[in-house]
Amino acid sequence: MEHDSDHWSEPYIDNDGAKAFVTTYSTPAHDTNDNIVAVVAADISLEWLDSLVGITKTVTNTKTQRFLVSSQYNLLAGDEGPFYESALEVLKKQNQNGNEEGGHMTMEDERGEEWHLFYYPVGGITGWTLLCICSDREISAPLRQVFLFLLLPVLGGFLLLGFIVWRTSRNLERLRKVNAEKERIDSELRVRSGIQSSMLPKAEC
Repeated sequence: MEHDSDHWSEPYIDNDGAKAFVTTYSTPAHDTNDNIVAVVAADISLEWLDSLVGITKTVTNTKTQRFLVSSQYNLLAGDEGPFYESALEVLKKQNQNGNEEGGHMTMEDERGEEWHLFYYPVGGITGWTLLCICSDREISAPLRQVFLFLLLPVLGGFLLLGFIVWRTSRNLERLRKVNAEKERIDSELRVRSGIQSSMLPKAEC
């Protein structure tokens, strides 16, 4: 009411009503003279929010982890995975540096496997941020499949080109031998013709 603005609360346990973790949206209500006369509030169950945005929905054969965090870095939706705390630290640093437009970072686990962290603000007045952590293998696997799919025709093309070059070189070698044999025969015919001509009696004038 003091700021005359909407507000999303940090998640808390509603022991009096929902008996569950909730976040509350509050907005001031005005009368016809634009004076604040009340505050209208609605509790949003985090379980319902999670199912609504599908954060924890399991995707077959994927290690992707998704989280929805509040402006104070409290978990709103998603299950805390191995990289949750690391992702929060990255997000805090980015926000401290004034980068609130979202972005991308890479991280490594204890086995040296590379992971990608994507973070993006939900927008509006929520102050919430969506985090998505994906394995580099999952991102690059489709690219590798496309690479292999394109590589096979390329290899086939190179093999065909090599076969054409090989056949062409063989044909050129045959042609060279035929021409050499033709020149040899022509040379022998010229020699024979000369010998025969010399054996003929010369005509007297």
